[in-house]
Amino acid sequence: MAVQDALRHWLEADAVAQARPFDRPAQETAKLFYQILQEEHGVTVEAVERTEAQYVVRYREQSDEAGGLKTARFDRFQVEALLLAIEQEPKYGIVYPEVPDEPEETEGTEAPEDPKDSTTSE
Repeated sequence: MAVQDALRHWLEADAVAQARPFDRPAQETAKLFYQILQEEHGVTVEAVERTEAQYVVRYREQSDEAGGLKTARFDRFQVEALLLAIEQEPKYGIVYPEVPDEPEETEGTEAPEDPKDSTTSE
């Protein structure tokens, strides 16, 4: 995958994550794509600017000996197409709250007995 493609994929996922901060899968996806940028391409994003028509990404590549700042431009409509598709599809628009894990029983803690189960001798 070329650096430009990896940047675009990350930017698409990041746009979704920014618009949906409560959506944990969106956050994790953006983080994954940024990790791919760093590990597979040696890219560090320095800045992202969103204008009316485009996204401008300023980044550095580890492999670039001069270490200069590079610029990539992406059409805003194309970057935000994934977000628009998610928002328009009801089954993807719902974000369910996380269910906390069941509390673990600690030693010495027993459930109270059900009074109907107790046998008494009279």
